[in-house]
Amino acid sequence: MDPRLAGQYSVKGAKEIAHLALQCISLHPKDRPRMAMIVETLESLEQLKDMAVTSGHWPISSKSTKNVSSNNKVKARTISVNQKQQAPVKSIKT
Repeated sequence: MDPRLAGQYSVKGAKEIAHLALQCISLHPKDRPRMAMIVETLESLEQLKDMAVTSGHWPISSKSTKNVSSNNKVKARTISVNQKQQAPVKSIKT
């Protein structure tokens, strides 16, 4: 789970959405849920109140936090390097 959510998500809802996502990417198209069922499932999850922060699923371990922090630093460096490598844009007069 994304640590930036800081435990402000339903544990049951997260599990249900993960299960729904797996159904949606089934190799067999006939096994995939119809859009009406997807919408119905997602709407039913909006009202869940079992927040991770209050149900013992938060905070995440310090090891996970360190990994996320270092991953964000790598992403920031990558973005910075990629931006420097872009060629300047030339305008075309019409």
